[in-house]
Formats: sequence, C-alpha cells, structure tokens
Amino acid sequence: MKIAMRQERLNRGWTQEYVAKKCGVSYQTVCDWENNRRKPSYDVLVKLMELFACSDPRLLFAPEIGEEA
Repeated sequence: MKIAMRQERLNRGWTQEYVAKKCGVSYQTVCDWENNRRKPSYDVLVKLMELFACSDPRLLFAPEIGEEA
C-alpha cells in the first residue's frame, strides 16, 4: 500500500533522492516510507512535515487515493 506522501512528492516534481537529502536519510529509506515498510523517526518526521508544509503527519502517511486501506 503506497502512502499519500508519494503523490505529494510527485506533484511537487521531487525525487526520492531530493527528499532523502533534505531529511538526512537514504533514498531507499524514502522508498520504504512510501511503500509503508518503515516509519520515520520523530526527528525525521518533523523534517518531513516542514518540507511538505504539512501540520498533520497523518495526511502524509494516509493511503493514496485509489489504494485499499
């Protein structure tokens, strides 16, 4: 199940590598988040929320539209 952060990233024209560099992680870690195999630590979650200008992390990690919950 893919999460909404993937679609948000694509909408902004960002690569997984770009998000990874901004958060101080590997692009594989971003891939794992997007495929719901791993969750970010609190410190990284704060960076993600700032990067995506998101006040509620549940919005980033919700299932993508069209994906089953």
